[in-house]
Order: sequence, then structure tokens, then C-alpha cells
Amino acid sequence: MKETGDFRVYNDYELIYLIRMNIDEAKDILFWKYSFLIKSRIYRLGVPKIFWDDYYQEGCLTLHRAIKIFDENSMMTFTNFFEMLLKRRISALLRKDLKEFKNEVFDDFDDYPASNNDSCDKLLEVSECGLTDLEKLVYERIIIYNEKVDVVAAEIGVSSKSISNAKQRAL
Repeated sequence: MKETGDFRVYNDYELIYLIRMNIDEAKDILFWKYSFLIKSRIYRLGVPKIFWDDYYQEGCLTLHRAIKIFDENSMMTFTNFFEMLLKRRISALLRKDLKEFKNEVFDDFDDYPASNNDSCDKLLEVSECGLTDLEKLVYERIIIYNEKVDVVAAEIGVSSKSISNAKQRAL
């Protein structure tokens, strides 16, 4: 193998081939290379900091799965294929975790009025990330609070397609 640690001397296809031939050094290089992408997506998708380690592990598991199932003959590059799988996995986990977080019962706080502060950290991160007002609204209502696209579209008077597009941009 070429000099280890410098992933730029290998392309993804070479590394995948070597991994499939049980060369552990190639796996180390590919995982190191994609660790930056995993961390970036976790941050960009607005995962709360308390979940970062768990989501990073899920990202590594998704990378392992992507290596196993990637078809070199497809029209998609490995990077795009992995990004697609990673985005889907993180989004699904995020919806699940936020829904569970939203539904938790805090018995010690029965004296306080109900509020929507359960996603306060998430909303602060969204407000600082350069999204348009529509994208922020869509992200908050559809991603965080799991409202339906049609309901949000009807309330603000735009098409469902516009809302769906804003959701994709926000993600």
C-alpha cells in the first residue's frame, strides 16, 4: 500500500476494493477520510450536542453499511451514495429522538406552564445558520415539531411544493 494517513493518494474505489479484500489499513484510511463528512453532517443537520457522539457512531455504522452495499457500476459516486444514506439515517434518528424528547414527561415541573422550550437549543442553532425565514419556519414546524407539509403550507399560504423545497434546503 501507499503511504498511510494520506487519503488523497487513494480514490474511494481503490479503498473499497482493498477493504473488501480485508485490508484493515484501507478501512482505517476510508473511515478517517469520511469522519469529517460525518461530523459536518451531524452539525449541519442540527443535531443537539448531547447526541453528537451517538450520531457519530451511527454515521460510522452507516459508512460500514455503505461500503458493503455500494455498487461500483451505479451512476452515483461513493461519496454521494454515502451522503444520501447518512442524511437519511441522521434525519430519521433526529425525528425519532426529538419526538421522544418532546413527549417526555417531567413530573417535577408540573407547576410550570407548558411551553415549547424542549427544542430551545435546536432553535437557537437554526436561527444562527443562515437560513431564510421560510426555511427556518419550515425546519421548526416540520422537522422539529413534526407537523404535516400540507398543514403548514395552508397556514402560511404557499404551495406544498414550496414547503417541501424549503424543507430540503433547510436540511
